[in-house]
Amino acid sequence: MRRDLAYVWALLVLILLSPSLIAAQAAAPQHPLEGLTSGEYWAVHEVLQASGKMTPDTLVMSLLLHEPAKEKVLAWKAGDPFTREADVVLMRKGVVAEVRVNMFRDAGNGGAPHLVWRMFRQSRCVSDLGA
Repeated sequence: MRRDLAYVWALLVLILLSPSLIAAQAAAPQHPLEGLTSGEYWAVHEVLQASGKMTPDTLVMSLLLHEPAKEKVLAWKAGDPFTREADVVLMRKGVVAEVRVNMFRDAGNGGAPHLVWRMFRQSRCVSDLGA
């Protein structure tokens, strides 16, 4: 009985905290070096899918924040706008591609993120070269 009551309390606390946890992920980043939000991860996913270069056998090996130049971070002041970029490593059939996705707000698009796909390196996977 006591154990069941503990589970009920834990569930109640989780339910009460859920809106604040969800709101924290939905909030826009406040600093250029803050990690990507779940919304930004999904936005990158959508631009990758919309690019036409992703297939069901394409693997996302890495998706990380591309940190801005140190000078830009040091010059940044609270409230200043900043761009967000994600570095993505994709692999399909032994071919590895590194992609940068630039996310910025487009006022002409109702303030929705405007995403740009740009591939900057592609190479063969070492394990496939020896086969």
